[in-house]
Amino acid sequence: MLDKTALRIKRYTLIMVPMQKVRLRFFGLLLGLVAISCVTGCVRPYSTAPVQKLTEPNLALGHVTTAEMIEKTLEAAATCTQTADSLPMPSLEEEPVYSVDIQQTLLLFPLHTGTAWVYEYSACSGEERSVWKIIDTVVETHYDVGYFSARIERKSILIEGRAGYYYLDIPQAGNYWYVLEGTKVFRFLESPVLEQIDQAWLEFIFPFPQSCWYQEGMQRLAGDEELLIGCRSVEKHFTQILPTGDTVDCTQLSSASHEGDTLLIFCDGVGIVGGSSEGLDSSHYYVFELTAYIIQ
Repeated sequence: MLDKTALRIKRYTLIMVPMQKVRLRFFGLLLGLVAISCVTGCVRPYSTAPVQKLTEPNLALGHVTTAEMIEKTLEAAATCTQTADSLPMPSLEEEPVYSVDIQQTLLLFPLHTGTAWVYEYSACSGEERSVWKIIDTVVETHYDVGYFSARIERKSILIEGRAGYYYLDIPQAGNYWYVLEGTKVFRFLESPVLEQIDQAWLEFIFPFPQSCWYQEGMQRLAGDEELLIGCRSVEKHFTQILPTGDTVDCTQLSSASHEGDTLLIFCDGVGIVGGSSEGLDSSHYYVFELTAYIIQ
């Protein structure tokens, strides 16, 4: 009887002990794979750095039971899932598709974010003269239902003379907006209200028309084409070499107001490169010129 019992114990030892070792090794391998997937697939899923090599693939679990190993494996898998769920996903938002007219207008008048123009602005009043440095930067753009808008931030730095009310006009720091409606470019001094765009200041029409156009909204709505006051027109087309050395096609525009005549020079692919205004008294005037620019 004892011999039969001893024989059964020996058979159990030969069969079951190796099976327990196989189970431990299997779950150890499973836990190791989960841990490796957490390191390489959850923590830095978009990293191009080489995968860090684990120094202890078995995680130094030591002597644990099969139930304990299953529990640790499930905990590691849950941690990996939570980490992956909390990771930011790349944006799938697409760039807006502009209309053909707006695309062509942006080619002539680049208003993409980051574009900047630097001007030197001189104002004179009698014997008084002051000089400012102006930096206009496109800081924000928006596209909505056929309208493209750009917010321009202006910095105005007095570098010579003093500011005074006696000047015809002085550059003020702040924000202004351009709104493109097809080939028309409107200018707003406050945040644009698209429902009121018919009353807004019409800065440009591309291509420049042969006849003059009223910039003031109320004049356009009145439809009085006999009044030339406030009507902007093309004086001439020419090629100009900018201070940066670039040769560009430009247009000189002029308009008359009750305060005097205003000239503006616009160059294709760059924007406004200069201008001047002279009051009814020729001793009051201002002149500005582009000195540097960045097109994005």
